[in-house]
Amino acid sequence: MNSFIVISLAVVALVGGIQAVNIKDCGSVDGTVVSTKVNGCSDSDERCVFKAGTNAGITVKFDSRVDSSKATTKLWGVIADTPIPFPATHPDACKDGGVHCPITKGSHQELNVQMKVEQSYPKVELVVRVGLEDSDGKMVLCQEIPAVIKA
Repeated sequence: MNSFIVISLAVVALVGGIQAVNIKDCGSVDGTVVSTKVNGCSDSDERCVFKAGTNAGITVKFDSRVDSSKATTKLWGVIADTPIPFPATHPDACKDGGVHCPITKGSHQELNVQMKVEQSYPKVELVVRVGLEDSDGKMVLCQEIPAVIKA
């Protein structure tokens, strides 16, 4: 009986200490995000690791609330509350991002983003902001991912 209590308390302490990546919505206007996944990042990670010299892969599944003839991928690194634009490897989400265009209201879509993590990027903790802009310049989706760039 005592060993059961000790094991139970150990499991509770272990589970209580795990911090999940806290991905936040940052202004999705014309879409509803269903899920966001970062390659190599598990739910138990506090921050997703973006390794310098590689491509980071991000997948966002969403439902569109509007019709749109085009979709543009937007990326930022947010450091000290300052958003710094990152170049998207393939900004045309319809051509190279897995989004089926024209987007129709009510359609289920999947945005696949590849972001080159340059060796020259500072090795810092940051928030990676991923957005998808519709043909009217409004954000279909916006997600913020706690991350760290490592060598």
